[in-house]
Formats: sequence, structure tokens, C-alpha cells
Amino acid sequence: MEETSAHLIRSQLRRLRTTAGLSQEEFGKLVHYSPSMVSAVETGSRPYDRQLLTRADEVLRSGGLLVALLRIAEREGQPSWFLPWLDAERLASQLRIFQPTLIPALLQTEGYARAVIRCDDLLSDDEARGAEGGWVASQETQLTARPTDGESDVATLLARWEAVRNDALSRQQSIELLTEVAKSWT
Repeated sequence: MEETSAHLIRSQLRRLRTTAGLSQEEFGKLVHYSPSMVSAVETGSRPYDRQLLTRADEVLRSGGLLVALLRIAEREGQPSWFLPWLDAERLASQLRIFQPTLIPALLQTEGYARAVIRCDDLLSDDEARGAEGGWVASQETQLTARPTDGESDVATLLARWEAVRNDALSRQQSIELLTEVAKSWT
């Protein structure tokens, strides 16, 4: 059974709604969300937000329980969808990322990559460079990230990574292109 803060918040929302004798449709009208959105939030297929939980606390007269649980979850520091990736990252010996709409400049330095791998300073510099282990990949969308260590999934994503990498400009060519584009803006 999932024991995350997100699961606790969703289950408490559902419990409070049903205890109040409200259907998802009735509750949705009161909090200004569609019944399908209420259902998606309760099942975890859509993320909840502070606005929904604040409104739910008011409508369900929960004394601020849901927002308080959200504050605790925020103190834990990680969204629930990110927890499986953190587990995979802790065991990783190498991290790679491709974001077609963002240039993650900090990831381009060795020091930053080492800091990410070492995230909590439990590994020495030598361990961060030479940790043994299998490959783990992550497939991300705007709603979720799904880590996988399945051999065929990793092989497919690694092949795609290499194809993009082969078409990418060198570091110097990237700097020259960015400089040229920046000049056109001024």
C-alpha cells in the first residue's frame, strides 16, 4: 500500500467528502471543480493544488486539515510523483537529461553533476565518479515522471539519447550559436 503524503491527502479528502455525504458531483460544484477532476484528484491521476485543498477544507469544515497535511508534505520537500525518481537517482552512477525546451546550463558542469549524484553528501568524490550499478531511465511528461530499469526500455531510451547527442552541436558551436542569437536580440 502506498504510504506517501500525497496518498494520505487524497484519502483524507475522499474520507471527508464521503463522511459529509457528498457525491463527487455535489462536492465538485461546491469547490468549483468538475466531478471528473474530483475523481482524478482522489485517485491520484491528477495532482491536487493548494486552491482545491483550501476550498475543500472550507466546504467540508475540516478545520484546515487538508492544507495542514499539504504543509507537512511540502516540508518533506518532494512531490509524490518525484519520489520514485529520487529512489532511482540515489542508486545511480550516471545521470543524463534531455529537455528540448530548456537548456539546463548547470548540468553542463562536472561539479554540478557530481553534486546531484552526491545529493546528500553521503558519497565521496571517488564514489560519485565510480559507483557501480545498472542503468535507470526516466520518461517524463508534464504530469508525471516514470523511472524504469527495464532492459528494453533503457536500451530504447539510451538509443534515442545517443541519436540526439550525435545531432547536437559541440560545446563551442553551442556557445557561438547562443552568442549569435543574443546579438540579434540587442
